[in-house]
Amino acid sequence: MTRLRVLSVLSAAVLAVALFAAVASAQSTVTIVTGTVSVDGAAAASGTTVNVTLSDGTVAGTTTTGTGDLAANQYRADIALTSVTDGQTANVNVPGTSQATQATAVLTSGRVRVADVTATTDPTAVPTATPSPTPAVGPAGPAGPAGPAGPAGADGAAGADGAAGAAGVAGAAGAAGVAGADGSTGSQGARGPAGPSGPAGGTGSSGKTGKTGAAGATGFTGDQGPTGAAGSSGPAGQEGGSGAQGPSGATGAAGAAGEDAASGIAVIALIVAIVALVGTGGAIYMAKSRNE
Repeated sequence: MTRLRVLSVLSAAVLAVALFAAVASAQSTVTIVTGTVSVDGAAAASGTTVNVTLSDGTVAGTTTTGTGDLAANQYRADIALTSVTDGQTANVNVPGTSQATQATAVLTSGRVRVADVTATTDPTAVPTATPSPTPAVGPAGPAGPAGPAGPAGADGAAGADGAAGAAGVAGAAGAAGVAGADGSTGSQGARGPAGPSGPAGGTGSSGKTGKTGAAGATGFTGDQGPTGAAGSSGPAGQEGGSGAQGPSGATGAAGAAGEDAASGIAVIALIVAIVALVGTGGAIYMAKSRNE
């Protein structure tokens, strides 16, 4: 059991060492240096060269702006490092320019460094002109033979417009044109003054009878007439109804007091209840005696 544990521990240690070696070998040894470039105050054009230079003047990487998916004034340089260059500070320059503040990047494995370059174009040196010696003029030599004819020259520019010619003879009169279409009807004119009255016409036939007019208002009431003579006596009237009932007579003398019926009935009911209770108790007693 102890040997098995020792073998397990050794196997785990070997596996850990192998894994550490694989991870160490997989680590990146490249530094990415990137940024923007402006020259003379304007964004650099695409294709501008950018150098990443070590302190000893060795160019560690060269690239141009605007490559791949980068903007026109943006650059990216992938710098492969060694054990010597890892950790060094490099300068980022544009050839032919100078910087008031030098753009730098620390080269570290597996890191991305941003270094923006603001450069100014170096002035171009103007060479000093060397005066040429004055040549001595000798006698003219004999004329050489005529050279071949040169190619035809290009067409010259167009000349100015000429003066206007004299007016031509008037042409014959043209045939009559086709008659035009009728114009639209004009608007109605203003009404003229009324003419004189004509002679009176004959009498016309009678018109139809008009509708009956509305009833007139009620007239005033006339004076009352004289009283008429007395009329004859009328027939006898029907027999009248029965008269109202007369008042009640006087109350008679009070009779003798009778027995209270309710009290007698109560006494009888009490006696019947006692008899029934006694009978029930006797029946219960007799039933128990038989069972014993």
